[in-house]
Amino acid sequence: MKKKQHHAVAVAEVNMNYLDQTVGNIVADNFATSEVFSKYQIDFCCGGDQLLSKIIEEQSINTEQLLHDLQNIQTHQQSNNFNFKEWSLELQVDYITKYHHAKIREKGPDLLKLCEKVANVHGSSHPELIEVAHLYRASLNDLLNHLMKEDTVLFPFIYQMIQNGESAKNSACFGSIEMPISVMMHEHDQEGERFKKISQLTNHYAIPEDACKSYTAMMKQLQQFEKDLHEHIHIENNIVFPDAIRMAKSL
Repeated sequence: MKKKQHHAVAVAEVNMNYLDQTVGNIVADNFATSEVFSKYQIDFCCGGDQLLSKIIEEQSINTEQLLHDLQNIQTHQQSNNFNFKEWSLELQVDYITKYHHAKIREKGPDLLKLCEKVANVHGSSHPELIEVAHLYRASLNDLLNHLMKEDTVLFPFIYQMIQNGESAKNSACFGSIEMPISVMMHEHDQEGERFKKISQLTNHYAIPEDACKSYTAMMKQLQQFEKDLHEHIHIENNIVFPDAIRMAKSL
């Protein structure tokens, strides 16, 4: 009996701790919780600086159910979830560039062709697909420019800070590192808004009864693209960028 009471107290303490944290920090500590926030349509990447308690109040979310789901994820999470916060800054940047950036460059153009094909075929009966294709085209173009800026300016500077310390900081082509980071975060916000609109237009990627194989494939790929983008932005906004700023200030 005492053991159960102790467990109940421990769970209550964890839940209260969740309420006092930003959603970005919660996901940074345990990425598996991102599944719960996605379920409740809570933005943990671009909106990661918001307190969970404030979001619950503003969106009129059932607090007890949300906290139950978060606790359940923590209790039963799979062991293969990456704990990005425990990685070194260098490894975090490597993962961003070699996985997320590479995947967008490889898969992004093919998904654009698919979106345009489906819009051309099904646009008369599903006119929202025309706007979806337009939004995704704009997103991909801006994302590719965004990746180039990170890969040629910001991330090389972070690598230099890791390897050369203060000498790298003194040779920066910009003022403080907060300047390029603020630009990257603003661009993240733009892409987050675009994909929020795509999700709304497609009824959160619901596949209609008249969908052909291409239509079905497009919806599944768009949903996966958004999921990957959320992870990508989360790691940068809530882990990489704060760590890089702290490192620059310590030099």
